Amino acid sequence: MPSASALHQLLELGKRFHIADPKEAFGRCFAATLEFAACADGHGYETQLIRWQVAHDPDFCDHWAILFHESTVLDLTRVQVDGNPDLVHKLDTYPANYHHPRRYPSAILLQNFQRLTESRLGRLPFWFMWDCGVAMVCYDIRSAIKARHFGEFVQSLVGAARFAWRSTWIGLHYHLVREPQSSLDPNTIQ
Repeated sequence: MPSASALHQLLELGKRFHIADPKEAFGRCFAATLEFAACADGHGYETQLIRWQVAHDPDFCDHWAILFHESTVLDLTRVQVDGNPDLVHKLDTYPANYHHPRRYPSAILLQNFQRLTESRLGRLPFWFMWDCGVAMVCYDIRSAIKARHFGEFVQSLVGAARFAWRSTWIGLHYHLVREPQSSLDPNTIQ
């Protein structure tokens, strides 16, 4: 667990990435969370990402934040969840349709993210989202096997199938019909 000083520094860093405006936050949770994680990594902090599956929402299938301290998160775009513009939240304060929170070390996604930012793309492209999804599925499967949890292993395989289906649909929808909602902000402080 990080020291009190490290938590304070992460909180101060989080304030620089916090998006309190609902319109600006819409669809940016993944990009904002990765931008923060990359910056924190550059300052020597290892972060953990947390992802909820979002049910019964026409706009979102998941939501991302940074695990801050045990059951507390830094949610850079919480305002898009329920209108609450605060940065720090308890895990148990999320709506009931935000379920199955999963934790991921940011390192499994930051390598792809560094490639993305180095290429100076203005949005999160399909290949990036696919690579991140594959990394998360592999992490889930390895974790379930290592822990010898058959139920989690099966859930990981179901998650892999859901990911493949959803990614294909989203990829076709966003690339053939409209631009993706989640994009990198070129003015973000790094």
